[in-house]
Amino acid sequence: MQYRCSRVFTQIKRCLQVIECTIVQVLSLSFLEFDQKRKKAVSTNEDLQKDAQAVLNVIENPDVAQALRQDKNQNLQYLKENYNVRRPPIPRCPFSE
Repeated sequence: MQYRCSRVFTQIKRCLQVIECTIVQVLSLSFLEFDQKRKKAVSTNEDLQKDAQAVLNVIENPDVAQALRQDKNQNLQYLKENYNVRRPPIPRCPFSE
């Protein structure tokens, strides 16, 4: 009887070790995946801030602000011709995948 209990206990202990190892692997993968997405989001945010700052530097100029009109297309054309401001593509949200 004691041998049987010891054997069952050993089997249960091994099963718990396997389960614990599996949980650690799953959590590690989740953290790695989250960290990769976070880094990508931070990088995208920094790129967008740089692009936005270039545009802000131009339109904060009083001469440019006076030249801008109600027509969005005309404004974009004016900024392209005079200040080489381009409309960057809007990236997809990394968390929507």
